[in-house]
Order: sequence, then C-alpha cells, then structure tokens
Amino acid sequence: MYESEWAEAEKAGVLKLYTAFSRDQTNKVYVQHVLAQEGAVLLDLLDRGGVIYLCGYWLAPKGPKLHESCAYPSAYSEFLCVLHSASKQMPKDVKAAIATLLAQRLGDDQAAGEAALAELTKQGRFQEECWG
Repeated sequence: MYESEWAEAEKAGVLKLYTAFSRDQTNKVYVQHVLAQEGAVLLDLLDRGGVIYLCGYWLAPKGPKLHESCAYPSAYSEFLCVLHSASKQMPKDVKAAIATLLAQRLGDDQAAGEAALAELTKQGRFQEECWG
C-alpha cells in the first residue's frame, strides 16, 4: 500500500496507523519504541486472537528511503500487522520488544515472555518474513 492508501484506510476507520520514522528526524523512533508505547493495544489484540506479521527487508545505504510503521486494524479485529523496511537489526529488536511485553504480563519473567512468543509462533499467530 502507498501512503495515501494507508491514510484513506485510517480515515475510513479500517485501521489505526502508528508510524515510526527512524531516518527522517533527529529523534529516531523505531517500531519497537511504538510497540512499547502501545503495548496494551498489542496485548489486547493478542487476547482477541490477533496475529502478528513482522515483515521487511534491508536496503543498501544508497537505496530509497523508507520508513518503519505499525498498523493496527481498528475495532481490534483479528489481525495485527507490523511492517518495516531498511534495517537488518529490526526483526531481532521487534521480537525482543514483543517478548518483553509478554514477559511484563507474566510477572516480569523474560524467559516466560520468550516462551510465549515461541508459542505464538508455533500457533501461527506470530509470522515473520524478513530478508536482506
């Protein structure tokens, strides 16, 4: 989807879009920062049977500038999308942020959070397609 299509979908109430611009401003904001701020939304979506899609790719330094974003369908429907581009580190950092959110819910037990993320993966509720 293009920026205008995301904006139209949000205006129509189809989704809630959170953006994380790490290259276009002095204060770098990454997907994992947005996830930490909006953790309650993520956990609520998971409670409702939501699915997390983590996807993206790394671009060479001379490639086009792209940004990171998180899109949450409105009304807490069954899907959650986490989209990204231009970082080799992103998948690891985003998975760590999600595991930390789950750990906080499970008594601040990081191992339990990582196990919960592994269980979501096993159930097909955490899917990752990252390359580069």
